[in-house]
Amino acid sequence: MTIDPENANYVVENNAIFNKDKTEMIVLLKGVTEYTIPEGVEKIGDSAFYCHNKLTKINIPGTV
Repeated sequence: MTIDPENANYVVENNAIFNKDKTEMIVLLKGVTEYTIPEGVEKIGDSAFYCHNKLTKINIPGTV
């Protein structure tokens, strides 16, 4: 998935969609089995992991 770099609200990075300043993870993209949320993320969206039945491990930093 790509988001226009000029988008004022969202950015795609490391298989996830974040708000522009990367303090909130909106959603994890499909097909991921393990994921490490980047340092600096403070909030995880309500449906960030919805329908991720193959996800087996999530590493959450202390900033969340």
